[in-house]
Amino acid sequence: MDMTEYIYPQLLFIIPFLNLTGWWIKHKTNVANKLIPLILGAVAVLLSTLYIHASMQTSVVESVGAGIIQGVFLAATAVYANQITKTGKDEI
Repeated sequence: MDMTEYIYPQLLFIIPFLNLTGWWIKHKTNVANKLIPLILGAVAVLLSTLYIHASMQTSVVESVGAGIIQGVFLAATAVYANQITKTGKDEI
């Protein structure tokens, strides 16, 4: 199973951006940790929707629908990657 079956390859650049944004929120703001995944999800949906609408010349409704799906996948991947990294550090 290839990740590009679920996430548009053009949007993969958002994952490292979300990881950096999550780190920044955790270390530089007073936002509760439990809210970080929700914030990253909202940012991912917004960026995905804007990118899809601008680059693929789709209607607004199609862009929002695809943006929500892609944003959720991107945010989930970023949070999962962060958790795997933390778990790996704990095991060592």
